[in-house]
Amino acid sequence: MTLINKNKIFVDGIIIPIIIFVLITYFISLICKKIDDNFNPILVQGIANTIILCMLIPFYIFFNNKNNICESKINHKIIIYAVALGLSLCYICNTIIGIIPDSKTNIVTENVYKLSEELNVYITLFIIIIVVPITEELLFRGFFYNTIKTISNHIFAIIISSIAFAVAHSDFKQILYAFIAGLFLAYIKYKCNNVIYTIIMHCIMNLTSFFFIPNIMLSKRIDIFTLFIMFIIMILSLYRIYLFSISKNNNN
Repeated sequence: MTLINKNKIFVDGIIIPIIIFVLITYFISLICKKIDDNFNPILVQGIANTIILCMLIPFYIFFNNKNNICESKINHKIIIYAVALGLSLCYICNTIIGIIPDSKTNIVTENVYKLSEELNVYITLFIIIIVVPITEELLFRGFFYNTIKTISNHIFAIIISSIAFAVAHSDFKQILYAFIAGLFLAYIKYKCNNVIYTIIMHCIMNLTSFFFIPNIMLSKRIDIFTLFIMFIIMILSLYRIYLFSISKNNNN
């Protein structure tokens, strides 16, 4: 691949999606701020991401077709493993990271629950469990991962896409959590070669965080038995996904 081709792919796969994401988010933020200075940031993000999605989905299809990037067919068993992995990874990460002392309140979590109280819990769930995961997965495991893998290799793509995903978050705990989650999500993208699996896994992680993690964090204690069970589920899910990738490669 020539340097010119690499530069074109980099512009199409990273620069343009970033410009779309930043500009739309910025203008939606300005509009919402003019309407109400106290406009909930999560609602702003939800509105912006919905518009971004409408632009990213057709562009993602065009980008993959243009660069001959083919994604594998959906396997229903892998969906089950992705759900199990998302649930277990979310529990493990939040339990362990929760040990880290932090005097700051999680502003994102505060805004999420504030929005569910002020507006509607179903709209809040739609934003954080559907809109946000799909947008972030198309951006980081779609455009970012595919672009870096095309011009470099999958290891570099996994690391860089995970770092970019982490930087997009706010406080230290979220950055750490996002980086670890990003590594797992990028690994699933590498092994299964379909962003649908990472979208499902991301949705489950956000769903788990919304309903269960606050209770875990408030208890301020570690349930060793549950943590062990979740760890076993995580390992088994990863192992089954690994076997699937080997089987897929042998068939090809």
